[in-house]
Amino acid sequence: ETRTALEGLRMGAYTKIALRIDRAKLGATTLSDAIDLGGGRDTISFETLPDGRDLVIAYLGGDFARAVCESGEREAVATVTERLAKVFGSRVTGAVAAGVLAGWWSDPLARGGYSIAKPGCAGARIALRRPIGDRIWFAGEASAGGGAMTVGGAYLEGERAAAEIARAITRRA
Repeated sequence: ETRTALEGLRMGAYTKIALRIDRAKLGATTLSDAIDLGGGRDTISFETLPDGRDLVIAYLGGDFARAVCESGEREAVATVTERLAKVFGSRVTGAVAAGVLAGWWSDPLARGGYSIAKPGCAGARIALRRPIGDRIWFAGEASAGGGAMTVGGAYLEGERAAAEIARAITRRA
């Protein structure tokens, strides 16, 4: 049952690239949240100056996120900076002081940003909640049902599994 559940899930590609902005170099350029459709499937959503911080966060998903992650951090930062300049003007390019890629897709331990159920396999998430032989428990966003694909879901699933483990230990004692 667990193997079937695991085969019914795969990893979705989602990534973020954070750019540190030197506001003094922006001049009169005004930043606001924006979406750049990129003329196809390479959409980028920009969150600008979150909580007043000197950052722009770029969000990418799907095949575009996979390609950007595989290109490496330097190229990813350059790609997002170029696209940001297309939205807000070339002055933005000189205002980008640094960038960091959250390359979950290219991370060999993650290989993705969140779990997705294959068509017809939504029940896989619930199946992963069942322990194997009352000795092995799975927990994380993949088994979080309505909280799937979220950090909150992963956290709550960890609490659920810990409580089940505590009950199993108590029963054995």
